[in-house]
Amino acid sequence: MAAIDEAVNEVAATSATPGGTVRLNLPRIAAELALSPLFVAFAEAFPKVTLDLTIDDGISDIVADGFDAGIRIGGRLVQDMAAVPLTPDIRNAVVGSPAYFGKRPAPQHPRDLLHHACLNYRWAKTHEVYRWRFEENGRALELSVDGGLVASDTGVLCDAALAGMGLACLPDLLVAPLVTSGRLVRVLEPYCPIQAGFFLYYPLNRHPSGALRAFIDFARAQAPIA
Repeated sequence: MAAIDEAVNEVAATSATPGGTVRLNLPRIAAELALSPLFVAFAEAFPKVTLDLTIDDGISDIVADGFDAGIRIGGRLVQDMAAVPLTPDIRNAVVGSPAYFGKRPAPQHPRDLLHHACLNYRWAKTHEVYRWRFEENGRALELSVDGGLVASDTGVLCDAALAGMGLACLPDLLVAPLVTSGRLVRVLEPYCPIQAGFFLYYPLNRHPSGALRAFIDFARAQAPIA
């Protein structure tokens, strides 16, 4: 079946309008918040191309797992991959609900988190728990924190923070509307470093199909970088 699909893509590459399937591996937050408009616009521009999205918050080997390309935050890209920036830089945000801060004082320094209930993210494939990353006077600071919940889904952690279970460290593009509305309160913002945004990446040593090439070129032209 894979050989048939590859042949279909090769034939489509020779036509005026590319067709076939582009298999993408990407995290949930990118699919739901950052890149949905890109996918919609591409589908309208290239109706003969099917975007086959696998939502995966872990670190996937796109070659071994049979994907054409992946989308990840820039700091988590692997070697031997071409990369196309898709979004501006992002920052993590430490947030909690007003109800939570009604019971505990807001942390003034990252080390104060050691005395708070912190909601942790765990990668499903490696079972590694994310270490909260900060920056102080230009130096990196990483902390392992504890709390009553560990989950491999950012949406679950966000809901738990809204419910007052504790503090969560989540991408700002996920929580910004909730902070603006007052449902979540952001703390430690001066210590949260800027990091590279989302990138589309694909193998350097593999000739992209016509469908993938169309998506790469479209993403490069359409995605907001500034």
